Amino acid sequence: MRRFATHLAISLFFVQATLFGDAVSLEEEKVITTSQKPFHPFTGKITRDKVRMRLQPCLDSSVVREVDSGDMVVVTGEEDAFYAIQAPSDLKGYVYRTFILDGVVEGNRVNVRLDPHLEAPVITQLNQGDFVEGILSPENNKWLEIPLPARTRFYIASDYIEKIGEADFLAQYEKRKEEVSRLLDAARSMAESELKKQFTSMEADKVIQSYNKVIDRYEDFPECVKQAKQRLATFQETYLEKKVAYLEAKTHADETWTANHDKQSKNVIETQEQIVSSEPHQEDALRENSVACDSGINPRMAQWMPIELSYYERWANNDDNPTIQRFYEEQKCRAVDLKGILELYDRPVRNKPGDYILVDRRSRLPLAYLYSTQVNLQEKVGQEIAVVGVKRPNHYFAYPAYFVLSAE
Repeated sequence: MRRFATHLAISLFFVQATLFGDAVSLEEEKVITTSQKPFHPFTGKITRDKVRMRLQPCLDSSVVREVDSGDMVVVTGEEDAFYAIQAPSDLKGYVYRTFILDGVVEGNRVNVRLDPHLEAPVITQLNQGDFVEGILSPENNKWLEIPLPARTRFYIASDYIEKIGEADFLAQYEKRKEEVSRLLDAARSMAESELKKQFTSMEADKVIQSYNKVIDRYEDFPECVKQAKQRLATFQETYLEKKVAYLEAKTHADETWTANHDKQSKNVIETQEQIVSSEPHQEDALRENSVACDSGINPRMAQWMPIELSYYERWANNDDNPTIQRFYEEQKCRAVDLKGILELYDRPVRNKPGDYILVDRRSRLPLAYLYSTQVNLQEKVGQEIAVVGVKRPNHYFAYPAYFVLSAE
């Protein structure tokens, strides 16, 4: 009986020990599982100025740089009271040139330092066969300046970082930052180019739209929006100045044209009154010989003035100094020389391309229709003349039409 009790006690002890051991194992497994919970990287924003970025997660570690409020970092892990962060894209490392041959690391545990000298803190290490792309350090040509390896991590006290987005938020932010910077530069170049043009050739709307695109779509970059508003205001002010100058010049040119036209019209009216007061049989003689008035303008010339005025006005819209003299100077640059016998073209047809026909002396075939407000061609009918003319619409008539600038 005693032996049975002893065996029972021993059996109960082993059962309790086994159950107790399982309980301990489960608790330990729970602790291990909790401690190994995966960390989800995120984008964080610095919450105060002059926060130190360190090489290791401790206050005694070397300081890499200081960051300020609003700066963003990608947080990849946590250790004690520090966050591990990816190396900033603008931060470079330095490696001694002796260990790099044709862009490949020769040696193991090659130090990458914070500055190009042997006393600088070690950021990370490179191994045999690693590839690097670097340039000679401007401070010390014995060292190469290289981008930091992707595995490089620095540390910032977690109290000074707040989460603002997922891990890819910073990359998207940097991409938009490059976009808005590129748009600002393009808008400025476009504005400078447009302001160099003559007023009538300027495309101000394109410039305004470019700046408004920055203002409307990139509110998350307040400094860029501020620059866009300032540059847009400057462009609009300069554009307005050019517009006022153009309108003043055009008004002056219009007044000069009107004064000359009124004078010519007055002389034409006087000539027409002379024709009306003449006997009917004198009209044919006047038509053939055309009694010239003081200005040299006859009715045939006067009827073309509104048409020439329309050509001038279209030209004036594209010139900063739209005077009638400049208009005909430019016309002369496109003129051609013609030679033949001048004949009257007085058929009563619509859209007449001219009052005269220039005929080839030998073949007697027509060469061109002619008209002028500057040369009294009536005096040269029946003569062989050489003219300088600029092309005009012929309204689908058989031969080309020319406005005569001069005739001999």
